[in-house]
Amino acid sequence: MPEAWQRTTIELPEYLYAFGDMLFTGTLNGSLNDFTAHGALRTDIGKLRSNIQLSKSEEDTLYQYEGWLETQAMDLGRLFNGIDYVGKLNMQANVSGRGFSVDNVNINLDGNINSLDVLGHDYQNISLDGVFTERKFSGMMFVDDPDILLDFSGVVDFGEETPEFDFRANIDNARLSKLNFFQREALNESVLSAQLMINARASSLDNLEGVINIRDIVYEEYALDG
Repeated sequence: MPEAWQRTTIELPEYLYAFGDMLFTGTLNGSLNDFTAHGALRTDIGKLRSNIQLSKSEEDTLYQYEGWLETQAMDLGRLFNGIDYVGKLNMQANVSGRGFSVDNVNINLDGNINSLDVLGHDYQNISLDGVFTERKFSGMMFVDDPDILLDFSGVVDFGEETPEFDFRANIDNARLSKLNFFQREALNESVLSAQLMINARASSLDNLEGVINIRDIVYEEYALDG
């Protein structure tokens, strides 16, 4: 640790307490307001590896950052205040942006997600290039998972009182039961393929406003394996 840091009392942002006990192995070069972190961080909710530059002005409370980041079994549900529909993330990505919490983050991600737990399903092989800003995603995503092939481009915004959607998505062989979305019959697998174009606002199907265009829809059911 740089000598100047050893004489400084650091007040940690509240969101960092979600990580629990932390152990960093590597190098920290610079001052508290402008430094490079190259190494590995073990926490109670997962592991991080990084080669990243962080900086902020004396007046600013948020760090800006740019570099490379890898997460290993990082529990996003615990990191983001107990969100129960997302779980562990394994990812390698180039990152740039500022802020770390759900309420202030503005981060550009360009990389690959090896696995991400959503609604109890472990999605695999995700390519991502987009921007996350305060509960909003704008960009492109390609998912090559054994249970779904998805090509997505557009915006999903949960930051507004009524969520907004403006995107195109091609869905191929989405096994809805295994994704924990839908299962009509206990012994059958529901499989959906479709092309979607959505420009709408809605918090449920009852108050949807806008346009939904669905083309080439195919729905099939098969007997579950075993």
